[in-house]
Amino acid sequence: MPGPSVVQRLKERKLVQWALAYLAGAWVLMEAADHVVGVFQWPSLVSKVVTILAIFGFFVALVIAWYHGEKGRQWVSGPELLIIALLLMITGGVLRVVGPGPDQGDTLSDAGSNSVMGSTTEADERPSIAVLPFANRSRLEDDLYFTDGIHDQIISQLQEIRSLGVRGRTSVDAYRDSGMTIPAIAQELRVRYILEGGVQRAGDRVQINLQLIDAQVDDHLWAETYDRTLSIENLFDVQGEIARRVAEEIGAVLTPEEEARLGALPTDNLEVYDLYLLGTHQWSLFTEESIRLAMDYFQQAIALDPLFSPAHSGLADCYVTLGFGFGRGLDAG
Repeated sequence: MPGPSVVQRLKERKLVQWALAYLAGAWVLMEAADHVVGVFQWPSLVSKVVTILAIFGFFVALVIAWYHGEKGRQWVSGPELLIIALLLMITGGVLRVVGPGPDQGDTLSDAGSNSVMGSTTEADERPSIAVLPFANRSRLEDDLYFTDGIHDQIISQLQEIRSLGVRGRTSVDAYRDSGMTIPAIAQELRVRYILEGGVQRAGDRVQINLQLIDAQVDDHLWAETYDRTLSIENLFDVQGEIARRVAEEIGAVLTPEEEARLGALPTDNLEVYDLYLLGTHQWSLFTEESIRLAMDYFQQAIALDPLFSPAHSGLADCYVTLGFGFGRGLDAG
């Protein structure tokens, strides 16, 4: 009698489930790494190392799943150890290629502590900025998700610029309606520049007003109001334009690749984008009910545009969060 087919073995070992679970977890890890790198102004090499480790870790996870995914297989075989050792050797070789040269060995290890102490390393010399939570000018609670979504997207656009140190949303959320002065906020966040403003959506129009402040001298560098017809093209065009203008004002240099990414359209469907913003808003509330609502919004967005990758990432975050039971009293059921 012929043995089980490859497909049957994959099902028995739940290889697909292992792969999906790993990819979701790795995505969250890389997002967290990017956030930490931005907060502490560590070299971009840290993100690269995490990404490379995550990629090769995927293959290690598949090896473990193949040998241990089937019930009763709790032993470690010689071939398994050999494959994992080979993958580790390849990972080490790749890290050596992308890592710092012999004369830069101490730079990476000291970069994190130096940035905290305010040293003058190359990473610390990047212009640093925090984008404070935007005011919801429409004053309608139902529009808050849209205002917060625009705030998130502008932070994301600025974080695309590697020569700019940008504080993540988690860092700046604590200063929503805090009543603190701009210089005091900048000192706590260890940034020189602050971008603040508000968003108003009314009918088929959206207005974004912003001001850029040099907190070191408590002086306004630039202020602008963007009043556009509400369309997916205009939304992303404005976000890219804002990122370029901020970079220009504070002396950050954009590479051609960064310039091309700013304002790029991940979808041509405004409804898809709106559903995604609703999903990210619910996810940020971080309760079981809100995360399940976020999943529904992300799934609706994916149904309308299966190629809209941010919705897939948001959905993966929801699955991981529910799977591990994170949140305030979160119970995956």
